Amino acid sequence: MEDYAIIILAAGSSRRMGQPKQLLRIQGKTLLRHTIDEAKILLPSSVFVVVGANADVVNSELSHDPNIHICYNALWHEGMASSIKTGLTSALAHNAVIKGCLISVCDQPFLTREIYAGLIAAHKKNPGRIIASLYRDVAGVPVLFDSDYFQHLMTLNGQQGAKKLLNSPAFKTLHVPFPNGHIDLDTPEDYKRYLSQAAKKG
Repeated sequence: MEDYAIIILAAGSSRRMGQPKQLLRIQGKTLLRHTIDEAKILLPSSVFVVVGANADVVNSELSHDPNIHICYNALWHEGMASSIKTGLTSALAHNAVIKGCLISVCDQPFLTREIYAGLIAAHKKNPGRIIASLYRDVAGVPVLFDSDYFQHLMTLNGQQGAKKLLNSPAFKTLHVPFPNGHIDLDTPEDYKRYLSQAAKKG
């Protein structure tokens, strides 16, 4: 059994994008597949993908991969908290003694295995802590929660994401730099800008 699990939140409706952003193509694959592939390199049997809105379409991207765990969140419309709890419940059912879980989203095109690895390495040196990505002086996802914090994750409600815990002075958080972590693809303009920049670099 692996000591960590990665929970990828992919249940949102992508309302601002106007189409499922999980299926936008970057670097020859979908944004969701890119996120999964980077995670699987580190934790090949402990990647949990939470789906909800557009589940049938998104599942078509996942059905051929037997090594990932697909978790359906029927309450996706209630907000991110329900997806976090759905993913964590599934991860603990798979392995109740994991040391920590990473919470990730699927709209960060510059997310790499090195970012995940840096979070895990920092946690191994600092057990009992929250290890968050840092970009533009703001703590964000991906973020690794020590198992001591699982009970707090299960109390989140509505649109509350992991940032509620990151910003709490009651919890001990360390930061790992994530270059370009502030870039996410939420709107058609974001996607066009990313493609334009990628074309210039290519």
